[in-house]
Amino acid sequence: MSGLVLERSAEDVRDEFFGRPWVGVLGVASDDDRPPSIEQVVAVAARYMPEADARAFAAAELESPTGTFVLFTARPERWLQMGL
Repeated sequence: MSGLVLERSAEDVRDEFFGRPWVGVLGVASDDDRPPSIEQVVAVAARYMPEADARAFAAAELESPTGTFVLFTARPERWLQMGL
C-alpha cells in the first residue's frame, strides 16, 4: 500500500488560508504502464488543461529522451486528508 498527495497548481484555485487544493490518499497501485500510450496520457491531462495542451504535453513527455514516463493506476482505499 502506498500514499499519494495530489495538488492542483492552477493559480485561479488558490485560497488565502489553504493555498492550493490538495488531497492525500492511501491505496494500492493496480497497474503501471511504461510508457503509457499517448491516448492514456491525454485522457488524464485533459482533465486539467485544454485538450490541445494535453496532447502537446503528452507528446513532449513521451518523446523526451531524459527519462521514463510511467502512468500509475491506483485504487484509493482511504482518503487521509484534504485541503480544499
